[in-house]
Amino acid sequence: MTRRGTLSRIKPKHADLVPPKGAVRIDTTPDNRPVYRLVHKRTRAVPLLDDEGEQVYVTSRLNGENVYKRNRAEPWNDVREFYLESDGQLNVYMIPYKAPTREEIEAAAREGKVEEFMRELAETFVDSGMSPKELLASALANADARAGREPTGLEGVEDAGEADEEFPKKAGVALWELSDGTKIRGAKTDAIEKQAELTVAATADGAY
Repeated sequence: MTRRGTLSRIKPKHADLVPPKGAVRIDTTPDNRPVYRLVHKRTRAVPLLDDEGEQVYVTSRLNGENVYKRNRAEPWNDVREFYLESDGQLNVYMIPYKAPTREEIEAAAREGKVEEFMRELAETFVDSGMSPKELLASALANADARAGREPTGLEGVEDAGEADEEFPKKAGVALWELSDGTKIRGAKTDAIEKQAELTVAATADGAY
């Protein structure tokens, strides 16, 4: 127990993140870590072809039969793109890095804008003194008015409001679980709209 406690109190030691010789900084990760490119000049064996594009063989001096294929050395560049990471034990590792695509960057930017929008929207309702239950009742009243039904009011909204506070639940990357157990993929705003439809439908069914 003492030994385990002593080890748990050891502070991590991080080495300086110095790139290897020849590495060139080319980019920055989304969390602001430098990205480097390192090029190693190497050679590899490729088939040796004649002028007609046919494989060249080493032939037997005894019977002239082909013995094995001949290869030639081809130079190539081993390109590695990476960022550096310390493991807390004075070891530094080169972590392979792949720049996000334009679609991924746009999707991340959109998700950030959606989250900011939802935060500002929630703050607006909170500052105005409107509760989630009152907001839901207002949405139900609008739905009833469009459908030509009698206003549902706040009756039966309490349970639905409590369920709506927990859903949609995040179930993975861009994956959301609704109150009826179904899962949809997309932005959080899409999941919120689907959950609202479920809530309105459930409340409307209970009103008849």
